[in-house]
Amino acid sequence: MANFSVDDSGAHSTARRSRTLSLNDLTEQRKDNMAAAMTDHKSAKTCADRLQAIAEPNRIRIIDCLRTGAKNVTELAKLLQVEIVNVSHHLGVLRQASLVEDKKDGRFVIYSLNPKFFENDSSNSTYLDLGWCKIEIPQK
Repeated sequence: MANFSVDDSGAHSTARRSRTLSLNDLTEQRKDNMAAAMTDHKSAKTCADRLQAIAEPNRIRIIDCLRTGAKNVTELAKLLQVEIVNVSHHLGVLRQASLVEDKKDGRFVIYSLNPKFFENDSSNSTYLDLGWCKIEIPQK
């Protein structure tokens, strides 16, 4: 087994103390440091799932429409010029990823961006914060 000597004293010390670290100790130390800096699997999976949820043009357009306020499926379909059934499907994907919230209002379901992930700033940009990454949606 290889050993390395590490100097624990100052450069000008007359009595030098040294400790011996094995290659295994150094490897374990490096693994611990790397693991601490790495994103855990669960967080990475959650972020990737949410990124997949927005990785479709109509879903991006739905998010853009909801930036100005809550809307129902019919309003979104008219704004996007897309069939209601398609908008409903895309909202379901966004809702499953927790990116949009829904609230029943009489016979309508009103959709809005989930404030847990979306925030607006003073420059009117909207930010989607997924923990591992943050996406800026600039004002048009």
